[in-house]
Amino acid sequence: MKSIIWADETIGREFVVGDIPPDLQKKAEAFHTQLVETVAENDDEILAQFLEAEAISEDELKASLRKSTIGAGSCFSGGGGKRAFKNKGIQPC
Repeated sequence: MKSIIWADETIGREFVVGDIPPDLQKKAEAFHTQLVETVAENDDEILAQFLEAEAISEDELKASLRKSTIGAGSCFSGGGGKRAFKNKGIQPC
């Protein structure tokens, strides 16, 4: 739940991590909820936390997403390709 802004001057090699702008906060929260719901569909532990309205850490989400992508093959990453244009979107991944 942070913003990442890539510098055009460095063709995206440099970036700044900051707070999500207030005008994009609701949209970011909606996408975050969608991500958690998708991860929960493939992980019973995350699903239980989600249904109990417990906080799910970034590390738990990453580990579950990795497990679903690599191990079970039940979900696929949509990153790469156009997202890598001018190095933008590569570094934090």
